[in-house]
Amino acid sequence: FSISVKTGDKILLIPLTDIAYFEADDKYVYLVTVEGQKYLTTYTLSTLAEKLPDTFARVSRSVILNTHRIRAIQKHFDGKFIITLSDKKASRLTTGSSYTDRVRQLLEI
Repeated sequence: FSISVKTGDKILLIPLTDIAYFEADDKYVYLVTVEGQKYLTTYTLSTLAEKLPDTFARVSRSVILNTHRIRAIQKHFDGKFIITLSDKKASRLTTGSSYTDRVRQLLEI
């Protein structure tokens, strides 16, 4: 399974295993690869949350991450967590407070 993204006049198919996370910024959703490339997608996070397999989890209003890419989890204030990914940039993503229970359940912590 892969996600299609447009870049110039080409359409690339990005395998799910190459995706570190999806991030919403304003009304755009970006796909970020393990190598650190960022592509604009045509999907909403809600659509992605429905379509993606269980290896992807929504951890905040603006982020869906690939759970196979989690390297470390650190407690943050207000019950939030900072998740460090095993991508090239060692991306650090903060979970949303309304997603705390989901994250705890998902990561069995």
